[in-house]
Amino acid sequence: MSQRPTHLFDLRAGAIDSLYLTVKTADLAALQAALQARFDAAPGFYADEALVLDLRRLGGDERIDADALAHWLAQRALRPL
Repeated sequence: MSQRPTHLFDLRAGAIDSLYLTVKTADLAALQAALQARFDAAPGFYADEALVLDLRRLGGDERIDADALAHWLAQRALRPL
């Protein structure tokens, strides 16, 4: 594989300080309710945190609306990646 520099883009490893949300259910309403309970227990604690959505634990045929989840999280002052 070529490692020559290009003026079109830079691709490099990096480190980000973020939370990881491992989603274990495709039931968006149940997930939101459980997350809201966690957020309510510590108001403002997670505000403005970057958050990586990890969907790998969902079953092979399970699907979740990741866009809706990301929007919902953003409304709660998180920054989904």
